[in-house]
Amino acid sequence: MKAPRPAQLDWHLVVAVVALAGCDSAVTSVCTDVFAVATVTVVDSLAAPVVGAAVTATLVRTGETLSPTWLGLLAPGTHVIVDDGARAKLRAAGDTLAVTAQRGAGPGLAATYVFDVPGGCHVHKLSGPDTLALP
Repeated sequence: MKAPRPAQLDWHLVVAVVALAGCDSAVTSVCTDVFAVATVTVVDSLAAPVVGAAVTATLVRTGETLSPTWLGLLAPGTHVIVDDGARAKLRAAGDTLAVTAQRGAGPGLAATYVFDVPGGCHVHKLSGPDTLALP
C-alpha cells in the first residue's frame, strides 16, 4: 500500500482545522418557536379545582415576583407559575421559585420549585408539585 502524498495530508489537515474552527462553545443554542408555560393546579380538600385562588411565584435569589406573560385560557384551578417571558431572569443552570397559593383570606400554601433554562431557550421544571391542595 502506498503512503499518501504530503499534499493530501495537508489538504485533510486544513479541512479538519477549518471544521473545528467553526465549533465555538460561546455560540448559543437554536431555540424553537414554542412558548413554554409551567402551570400548577390548585384544588381544595375534596380535590375540586379552586377558582379564583391567588398564585404568586417569587424568584428566591432576587426576591422578585414573576408575573406570567402568557394570556391563554386554562382549565379551572390551573395557574401559570412561570413562562418563557421570565427566561432571561432565570439562570440556565437553575433557580428556585417560592410559590404560594391562597384563596381569599383563608390559609395559604407554599411550595418550592426549581426551574432551569437549558440553552437559554425555554423554562423547564426540574422539581415541584403539579397540584397544590389548599386546606
